Amino acid sequence: MAFGDDSHFPNTNTLVFAVVIIPRTRLKQVETRLAVLKEKYKVPAHVPLHCKILFNRHPKEKAGLSHLSPKDVYSIAARAVTIMNQTGVILRYAVADLSVCQSAIGKELELVNKDDVSTTKLPITEIDQDFGKVIIGKLANLCFAVPPDGSHGPTASECEIFLAEDKTKLKFVIGAHGRRADSHYSGFSDIGATDGNVFQLQPTILKAHEAPMLQLADIAAYMCSHMSDTSEKGRFLQEQLARVRYWSRLGFNYPRIC
Repeated sequence: MAFGDDSHFPNTNTLVFAVVIIPRTRLKQVETRLAVLKEKYKVPAHVPLHCKILFNRHPKEKAGLSHLSPKDVYSIAARAVTIMNQTGVILRYAVADLSVCQSAIGKELELVNKDDVSTTKLPITEIDQDFGKVIIGKLANLCFAVPPDGSHGPTASECEIFLAEDKTKLKFVIGAHGRRADSHYSGFSDIGATDGNVFQLQPTILKAHEAPMLQLADIAAYMCSHMSDTSEKGRFLQEQLARVRYWSRLGFNYPRIC
C-alpha cells in the first residue's frame, strides 16, 4: 500500500511529492504506533499530524495544539522517522525546482479552450501557484516510475495507492470551473513500464484524516522539501531525512517533466 502527499518550500522554490509504502500486513502496526505518538503529545485523534500546522504558531494554536513546544514538534517528527524505520516503511520521493521548470517553458503559456478552441496567453508570473500544482501532479506520477523488476520497490500496479486531496481549483485551466489540482495525480507513463507498455496511476484521493498513513506521508514530504533550507529547522529536517533507512529519490530531466 502506498500513501502520498506533497510539499512546497517557497524559500528555495522546491516542490516535492513523497509516498510512503508499507505491506498491508504491517499497516495496523504503523497506525497503532502513530496513535500512541499522538496520545503521548496530547494531539486529539481527529487532528492530523500536519507539518504546516505543527511548525507554524498560528495554525498550531487554531488546531488546539498550543501546548506543543518547538522541542515537542521536533520530537514528533523524529519519532515519526523512527516509526518508519522500525516498521519497514519505504520512502520514495520526487523533487523539482519550480524556477527551473518555469525557465524551461518560457515567459508565457498559450492556453486553448477545449470547447471553442479560443486561446488565452498568460504570463508565467500570473500562474505561479497553479503551475506548481501541475508540476506536483507530474511528481506524483514520477514516484511510481520505477523499474518493473522490483529493484526499486513495488510498481504502481503492485500497490493500492492513496493520495492526500488537494481541492485547489486551477484558474489557468480555461472552462467554467477549472480542474482540481489532485486531478493531475492520475495519468499514464511509459517510464518504468515493460517494453511497449505504459502504467496507469489511478489513486484513491482521501482527506488527511481518512488514512493515518497520510500523516507519515506529510511529514516525509515536508522533510524532503526542506533539503536546501539553511535555517535551524531546515538542518533538523535534513538530519531526520538522513535517518530514513529505506528510501529512493526519483530523478528526471526538467524540460521533460515540465
